Amino acid sequence: MQTLKRLTIYISDSVYIEDEPLYKVLLRKAHALDLAGATVSRCVDGFGANTRLKKRSLLDSINPV
Repeated sequence: MQTLKRLTIYISDSVYIEDEPLYKVLLRKAHALDLAGATVSRCVDGFGANTRLKKRSLLDSINPV
């Protein structure tokens, strides 16, 4: 029986490697390594260790930092 594993990486969508978003670089690498699959999800709302709520606005989606 095959053991399945999951890797979760949390990054900001404003992180770039040269002129390409880091999430695209990671997806391309996962594909090159012949992984079973990969998914990119955008977080809309959440909170961190300081318990302050963080929310993306519509302008964040239109004009990335």
